Amino acid sequence: MGLCLSVDPPLIIPWLSVEERQENILLLDFDADIDPAPHTLRVDLNVVFNPISVRRGTITHVDYYIGSTGAEIIIEATKGTIHDHTRAAKLDVSYSNSSKIWRKAGLNLAPAVKVKIESKEIESKLGTISRDAADEKLFTATFSSEERFLAPVLIGDTIKWTITLPRGEKVIRDFLIGNLYLFAKCTWKSAIKSGSVSVHPSDVRFFDSNRRPIGSMRSILMQYVLWKRSVKIRNIDGFRITYREVVS
Repeated sequence: MGLCLSVDPPLIIPWLSVEERQENILLLDFDADIDPAPHTLRVDLNVVFNPISVRRGTITHVDYYIGSTGAEIIIEATKGTIHDHTRAAKLDVSYSNSSKIWRKAGLNLAPAVKVKIESKEIESKLGTISRDAADEKLFTATFSSEERFLAPVLIGDTIKWTITLPRGEKVIRDFLIGNLYLFAKCTWKSAIKSGSVSVHPSDVRFFDSNRRPIGSMRSILMQYVLWKRSVKIRNIDGFRITYREVVS
């Protein structure tokens, strides 16, 4: 038993260069497996919060950071339904959990043959990602936050998670860093399984060496520093990938 999914555009972690990984504050890895229920896939996401550091100073070196204080992650099963997913949770400082899952089917993730970038169509030369059946997957999540809440909203064929800060002046505002693992079990009536995954950082800010948000004037200065150093921040508003089963 095997499964082949076409992913477009190829923005998941294994297909990114080292430079691209260093220029994204939010990264995504994608996995899928056949579920025992008929016409059902389990979709697993590894959402990586990756704040970017910018070193400043001549004699005394200080690191400033560009990061997000929240995020929205969406899995859509096109013309399908979602009947199980990661539940609501409170994410404390040094939050972590782990789980083991045995893969039921072999998986091939293939990038789309052609990709459009800035109205130009180029041919993809990225390799296929293969995972074998019966492999054991160990998910260990380590996540640094200040009492954030993970809240899911299920609407038919779409599950949306938001990570937000609780209200109150006592809460220290800090950026997100670490890995967050999410899953959804999706069922389709049609033979072809397809859908999309969207990740959007919210409230992207500059932070000082103490990881506290800086004011508007210092933020303007940091934008000038980034421009002068030609530092790129990719996908600052997030991105969306689509997945579609390839039937031979």
